[in-house]
Amino acid sequence: MQAIPRDKRIALIAFAAFLVLLFAGYAIFRGLGDPSVPDDAVAVVEDVPDGLGTIHKSDFGRALKQAAASAGMKEVPKPGTAEYKNVQSAAVGDLLDAAWIQGEAAELGISTNQREIASQLKQIKQQNFRSEKEFQQFLDRSGFTPEDVDTRVRLQILSQDIQAQVTENAAKVTDSDVNDFYEASKSQFSQPETRDVRLVLNKDKAKVDQAKAALEKDSSNGSWAKVAKQFSTDPASRSNGGLRPSVSEGLLEQPLDSEIFDARKGELVGPVKTPLGYYVFEVDKITPARTQPLTNQVRSQIRQQLAQQEQQQLFSSFVDDYGAKWQSRTFCAEDFVTDRCANFSGSAHPQNAPPGCYEASPKGGRPPACPAPVAQTVPALPGTVTLLSPQGTRQPQRPIPAGLQAPQPTGLPGAVPGAPPTVGAPPGSAPTGP
Repeated sequence: MQAIPRDKRIALIAFAAFLVLLFAGYAIFRGLGDPSVPDDAVAVVEDVPDGLGTIHKSDFGRALKQAAASAGMKEVPKPGTAEYKNVQSAAVGDLLDAAWIQGEAAELGISTNQREIASQLKQIKQQNFRSEKEFQQFLDRSGFTPEDVDTRVRLQILSQDIQAQVTENAAKVTDSDVNDFYEASKSQFSQPETRDVRLVLNKDKAKVDQAKAALEKDSSNGSWAKVAKQFSTDPASRSNGGLRPSVSEGLLEQPLDSEIFDARKGELVGPVKTPLGYYVFEVDKITPARTQPLTNQVRSQIRQQLAQQEQQQLFSSFVDDYGAKWQSRTFCAEDFVTDRCANFSGSAHPQNAPPGCYEASPKGGRPPACPAPVAQTVPALPGTVTLLSPQGTRQPQRPIPAGLQAPQPTGLPGAVPGAPPTVGAPPGSAPTGP
């Protein structure tokens, strides 16, 4: 059988990071009456559709091989090793994802059908594989069965529909919201003064003096071209008539920077001594600082960004409750316990946290004083928080610079904007495309 390139082996389903669902920090309030796990099972999940509640060891064996393959391993690691523990945890996570997401969809009245699954799979295959043969080779290498593929596509569709239902009630962005954002972030819409400057640089002051003398007689563009070519050692401008266009304050070395922004247009200044040598320069053009006005286009961009942020916050809160709820309903066999199981003994919540924070359905709703399950030091980009990637893409959010569009929601769980979808990334890795 012809070998498949590694990048193609890892490209299949349009939701990267599927193997890892980190609800680190979730702890649960463990009460009496935990259900027992059958001998032939690795876990039991309560309140899910029929057929999904018991995760059997046969399912785990297949998921284990798939997790090892997606981590770039030729075979399952030896039990008892750290590598095996990581692969085992990923396999259990895969199986719990299937139960949790389908359970949540059932509670929200969300479903899909085989026609939707087939249509989505067709699109995935067209985007990631050159032929049906290449797709089948991937299945052979990765250990996926056609049923496994259908399940993963189903989970993708359900997770998208869950997110759409949760975020449809996000608060509408008003004109006042847009105005307030613009005023508070006006500096981000400002463009500083820039100057086009012609200059000659040389470590030999005598040559700079010669250049200045020639320019004092004739400072036309043609003269600058001859003088710069003869005397300047500046590689950025020597062959361009000494011109450095659109220079912003603070970009050049001192004291040259200050001298340029203190000079009048058309004034020949120098020699100016700097660590790089001596300069003589002339300001050719001054473009004043300006603030991008609040045009309809800017309003639209701000409105879109604020709407996405509102949806993200709403969905992040939902993901918080989702993780706590389903963790409290999940019980794992002794040798398969992870931090996503209710009987995970290593999980501990702060002593001062209300017990309701860790109950499946606390009376009166989840208390507002609950600690965040994950300390987010950097906000996620709008549209990147999903059930399969609860922390989203962790990059700083910034107001929209002039001329740029607001970031678009990916619509794919765990996907990175602009990157092809993938599956099977090793735990903790970033999505990678073919």
